[in-house]
Amino acid sequence: MLPLWYNPINFSKIEFNMPLLKRSSALIFLVLTVFILSGCAVSLASDVTPPPDAESYTAQDTPVVPESVFPIVPPDPQAGEVIFNEKCAPCHGNLGQGDGPQSESLPVKVPALADPGLAAATRPVDWYYMVTNGNLERYMPGFTSLDDRQRWDVVSYALSLSLSSSATTTGKEVYTASCETCHGVQGTGGVSAPDWQRESGRLAQLSLDEIVAVTGNGTGDMPGYGSSLSAEELNAVAQYVRLLSFGVRDETSAVQIRPPP
Repeated sequence: MLPLWYNPINFSKIEFNMPLLKRSSALIFLVLTVFILSGCAVSLASDVTPPPDAESYTAQDTPVVPESVFPIVPPDPQAGEVIFNEKCAPCHGNLGQGDGPQSESLPVKVPALADPGLAAATRPVDWYYMVTNGNLERYMPGFTSLDDRQRWDVVSYALSLSLSSSATTTGKEVYTASCETCHGVQGTGGVSAPDWQRESGRLAQLSLDEIVAVTGNGTGDMPGYGSSLSAEELNAVAQYVRLLSFGVRDETSAVQIRPPP
């Protein structure tokens, strides 16, 4: 028998807001966790001592060119001609004059790759990057469908379009008389000079104008020839050296170079 003051509670009528309780508890737990971890992070950051050989990172002013982009073997302009005719001639023209059939439909002027002034100021590696990455502002697409060797081949052909056949003939004569003793027959190097056939990446980093400057002024153990060679001869030998860097052994080869004016 139950006491008279007993009043049974109907639990079925009491509503428990469990989701709200759970959310409140979870929020409190999250805040505490963040607070604790923040304190730990500060403590750990101050306690960690960098290794003795650690160096602070300094942003590079200019991107470092990975050595692997340079051609392992001299590029082949004749192989590049086939690629050029398919991929480049529609805009740049068969002879690199910027007059391809698609050039008129573009809102920008297509560069004439065969222009001697433009090509002389160009480093081969710069055109390699242009072929690889393109320049969308100039409506130039990148050709990542080509492998590294094909890109170098087409770059070598494009640069050969600006070379003069008469200049390379004269350049060979100047090279034989003034350069061959140290640089070897056809640029194969010697005791004090690199082999351009095996280290074609060296000349890939130099424009024709820079080769002229080095030849005229000298560098390191190499004497300058500015006082013994005319400007025309310096330019001629630079053009011949460019052909050698492309693996062209004969200045009268089938590589299409600009005829005398």
